[in-house]
Amino acid sequence: MEKASDGGKPYLAWNLSAGHDLREDERELVQALGTAVVMRWFDLPRDIQKRLFEAAVSGPQILREPLAKFLHANAEG
Repeated sequence: MEKASDGGKPYLAWNLSAGHDLREDERELVQALGTAVVMRWFDLPRDIQKRLFEAAVSGPQILREPLAKFLHANAEG
């Protein structure tokens, strides 16, 4: 079990790398969670946004720019 970087309660790290095969029901759950994160993105503290963004682009670097553009294009205000 890993420890949270802020010294908080330990958490389990999921192994959801790009090559990880998910069952259909698991894909639906991950998609629902991802959609919820996007819907509430601007409610999240900046440090959490940064951590989520870095986790999302930790694989292929080709995702960094399109994801940044997507988030910027959908910014509130």
